[in-house]
Amino acid sequence: MVDTVRTRSALALLFADNAAGNISAQDLRDMLASVPVLNPQNEQTGATYTFALADADQSVIFNRASAQAVTIPKNSVIAFPIGTRIRCVRKGAGLPTIAPVDGDVTLHKPTGIKPNRPMKAMVKRATDQTGANYTSETAVPWDAEVYDTDAFHDNSSNNTRLSIPSGSGIVRVHAGAVVRAANFSADFWGFLALRKDGSKDFDGAVSSIFEAGVSAASINFGSGSVPVVAGTTYFDAALQVETDTSVDIIAARSNFWVEVTEIDPVGSIAYQYGYVTLEKIGTDEWMIEGPALG
Repeated sequence: MVDTVRTRSALALLFADNAAGNISAQDLRDMLASVPVLNPQNEQTGATYTFALADADQSVIFNRASAQAVTIPKNSVIAFPIGTRIRCVRKGAGLPTIAPVDGDVTLHKPTGIKPNRPMKAMVKRATDQTGANYTSETAVPWDAEVYDTDAFHDNSSNNTRLSIPSGSGIVRVHAGAVVRAANFSADFWGFLALRKDGSKDFDGAVSSIFEAGVSAASINFGSGSVPVVAGTTYFDAALQVETDTSVDIIAARSNFWVEVTEIDPVGSIAYQYGYVTLEKIGTDEWMIEGPALG
């Protein structure tokens, strides 16, 4: 009898028949000494890592003080067998982000519904907009951000828009806005509408129509979960008033926001302390699940 069993194949041969009475006390000692063989570990401390064939059915431990970028290679580079599972364990303070090769590898979550982290933006005006003409339907410009997790907005370029980032896997969002308009003639009508790709007509469309008897009004809307296409769809909040050509938008009481409600595939994904498991489910398709996704 050997002292330890160094490979899983040797362990399988040693206890191949599993017949009653064939396992001695020494056999048990050998088996216990060999347990690490059943789940080998590969610790990574670098800023980047690409999974290797040797990681198949192993645990990869990510142990770094700062962020780590982890890549799932495409099948033509490393042909993991379908059914391969890789357990990814976060040990260090740095946040690992697992990403497929863009455009070649697809990463799914089993639920396919909610992102594992907040993905949202809220924008506002840095100062009041004064003397603006909204007698024709016009998108309100936003030049400051309350928060923006995924570059939905740019303060200078197309700053009327909240755009769905390319490669994000976002498939549904909801959006809302409130605009405080002031310094206009009393007793007139107006509306505020959510526009998708420049149009008020789409599945999930929302708008707010008002008639004011005073010189200021707050107009708002909130949408349900609206289908989008990552890298293509954008939203804006369009305002129109009846006749007044000199309207003020009050910064302190106006904002526009979007929040992601569904992603699939997930694109890149960061995870918390604990572990996630990757499983190859197709030629260039992987599934990710585990408690560290939250």
